[in-house]
Amino acid sequence: EGWASTHDAIPLGPNETLQLPPRSAAEAPDPEVVGFAYPLPPVDFAVRNERRYPPPSQESMLKHMSALIASDLNTETLGLIYNEINSNRRDGPRWQDALIEAGGADQLLAICRSADVGEALSLYNSQQNESPSWTPHYWALAILGRMVGTNERARRRLIEADVSSVLLDGAKARDPELRECAICGLKGLIQYPEGRERVTYATLIECLGYSSR
Repeated sequence: EGWASTHDAIPLGPNETLQLPPRSAAEAPDPEVVGFAYPLPPVDFAVRNERRYPPPSQESMLKHMSALIASDLNTETLGLIYNEINSNRRDGPRWQDALIEAGGADQLLAICRSADVGEALSLYNSQQNESPSWTPHYWALAILGRMVGTNERARRRLIEADVSSVLLDGAKARDPELRECAICGLKGLIQYPEGRERVTYATLIECLGYSSR
């Protein structure tokens, strides 16, 4: 819990840090192994005092998510949604619940199902040296993968909606970034018994073999 979950040291002041004890493998799961089931970060230390910095209410979260879902679900909007559902271990699952209540999960699944798994997704502006920008399909897979990996309520709801088939289709994409994103979602899903009922280790290994071709 706290700083030790995501930090090796605590900043004390200018050029001063407190080194934390090394984490065990169980406390610091390898993202290469658990994919999108990697734990959400703790609430930022500066805003942990909930009296001074109260967390957003469920009502305000639902209102915000509903507004995002009602807008154009382009890469910018989906990136904002991802940032909210991935924010921290206190608020992230609540944002995910709000997203589902707003009907966003169904729209994300629809984006994935209507996408061409062979689409080109990285759009790199070499002149401005900007970071890659991803398609809605990529962002939808990332959001769904993070939800199944970090929130039991969301995971069960998405399993019922057959999210596993969406992730498996993405894992067969020709584009390596899109494929890797889907595989991270599958790795997250199989960390849980209900996920392994839909996707076996053998199926995941088959997908990893496909990605190495």
